[in-house]
Amino acid sequence: MSPRGLSIEDIFVLIPALNEAESIASVIGRLRALGCSHIRVINNGSTDDTAAIARGAGAVVIDEPVAGYGMACWRGLQDLPEHARWVLFCDADGCDELEALPRFIAAAREGADLVLADRLSLSNSAEKLTLPQRFGNRLAVVLIRLVWGARFNDLGPMRLVNRLLLHEIDMKDRGFGWTVEMQIRAAQLSACFTEIPVAYQSRRHGRSKISGTVRGVIMAGTTILSTIAYHALWPRGADLKIASLRRTL
Repeated sequence: MSPRGLSIEDIFVLIPALNEAESIASVIGRLRALGCSHIRVINNGSTDDTAAIARGAGAVVIDEPVAGYGMACWRGLQDLPEHARWVLFCDADGCDELEALPRFIAAAREGADLVLADRLSLSNSAEKLTLPQRFGNRLAVVLIRLVWGARFNDLGPMRLVNRLLLHEIDMKDRGFGWTVEMQIRAAQLSACFTEIPVAYQSRRHGRSKISGTVRGVIMAGTTILSTIAYHALWPRGADLKIASLRRTL
């Protein structure tokens, strides 16, 4: 599924954004400096100038008024051009190490269909996450390992995924369970994945919609755990048959 000839032109960048006017231009500029020319910002109900600034920075902006991280990501995937063979998801807050993208591409060229940012392997990076974030991510990946045997280290938002794998995954979540569902489904499908240690940065502008409030932390934790429980109790039978068949080939 992973072509060795992957180039930057094959990658379509999707950036969900909610009130990130102070950081979105920098994120787009950094991506363009890396050679990314296909950048789509999904404006998820911003009340500031996020959309206008993103357009001014050279991105295509799509409005998705229905709130939800997964809803914004799903909207961004609609009507992708044929040449978009790979999709890069990243955040609009400027915390992701976008400059690690060449390493993501190298991993994809070596055979990975899903390349994930690992914010927890580097101590200087991990300490930038809040305690609830670190605990929640560790608990989630341990549960995924116990149920499906896949050894993830993080649920980082920055991820490069093969479009064909995305089609197989068939994402259903429309909220904060988007990232964990993608990794669970990749495990169920026995997809080839790898994680790249990244230098995650503290947020410079605004406040996180998740870790910035007690309510956000509780909701995120509940969503992640309920998503894991749902997929553990009600696996998609056809996909498990596909995964079993792959292991016998």
